[in-house]
Formats: sequence, structure tokens, C-alpha cells
Amino acid sequence: MNGPDPNGWVQQVSDLLWKYLGPKVEQSIAIRPRVLNVKQAALYLGRSESAVRQLAGMKALPTVRADSRVMFDVRDLDCWIEQNKS
Repeated sequence: MNGPDPNGWVQQVSDLLWKYLGPKVEQSIAIRPRVLNVKQAALYLGRSESAVRQLAGMKALPTVRADSRVMFDVRDLDCWIEQNKS
């Protein structure tokens, strides 16, 4: 077969793309946790930690409990935000 090795050419293009785009791709692919602790939930909602604890105690925010930890499902927080829009 005449001409450049197609596999070598593809690898070179791939290497160049990764060199320039790789860091940007890695930054944009962040693992988003499904459950948040009280501090994270407070930041997510823009509320204080005590306000989040109070809402959870009043059952206004659903909680996920594991051992003695209280956590919040991001999907539940998103639903709470939608339900509380005016």
C-alpha cells in the first residue's frame, strides 16, 4: 500500500487534539455528587447551614440519612427550588 500509514496519521491528529483540548475537556467533566452534606446543600441553595437544618427538621427538605449523617439529594433540592419559585 502506498502513502502514509493511516493509523499513524490518525494517532498524530488525536495526540494534537488532546494536547490542545485535553485540559479544557478535563476541566469541563467534573463529577457532580448526587448527595450533598448540610454545608454543600446550603451553598447550593444559597442559604445558611442553620436554615437548611431547620428546613430539614420541618420536613420541608427531604433528607437522605446514612448512619448519623444527614444528606440531601440534589434532585430533591432542585424540586424544592422549582416548588418555591414565585
